[in-house]
Amino acid sequence: MSRECLKFTEYEKFKDILIKNGYEFTSSMEFRVSAPISQRAIDNIANTYINDINKIGSRFFAVFTDITIRFRQDDKHSIGLFLSYNGDNNYILEYFDSNGDRYMNQRVLGYLREITNKINKSSKLPYKVLLKSVNSVTLNTEGTGHCAAWTYYYYYKRPELGIYENAKKNIERWDPKYIFQINNFIRDINASKKF
Repeated sequence: MSRECLKFTEYEKFKDILIKNGYEFTSSMEFRVSAPISQRAIDNIANTYINDINKIGSRFFAVFTDITIRFRQDDKHSIGLFLSYNGDNNYILEYFDSNGDRYMNQRVLGYLREITNKINKSSKLPYKVLLKSVNSVTLNTEGTGHCAAWTYYYYYKRPELGIYENAKKNIERWDPKYIFQINNFIRDINASKKF
């Protein structure tokens, strides 16, 4: 079993396979911790989600978003967003960070709150969007470079986990030592080009 983290091209290939199997992704986002995000960027992201919500309606459906947090040019971290209908006219925009929510970058979390507030202030929607963390445990403990593998595994598993409360319980039982099996799983899927 390889202990090497996945390469960028391996994530991209796996994402393409997810898309071919019906997973929907919005545009990827990158937040630079050293520079503020513009109000225009927040508005654009919020409008993308408003369009997704209008498309989803009141059925359980998943839309994923890749987020790269760039601390320095050569220091990046991957987290994922998942938008789904959760009943009672509520949507949940959940964020997955393999470092656990206690290590979530506060500036990025602030941007996600701004995006959620902008969505909720839109007169176009009869729905409320709630921002929630889906994992409080630290999964990324087996060396650096595995955050994207955890994020893509989360994308792969998330639709079968159902509503937010069930997903949170399930994800918080994941074992950090499985990362090397997850890396190999993603490589095997890439090699066979199917689930």
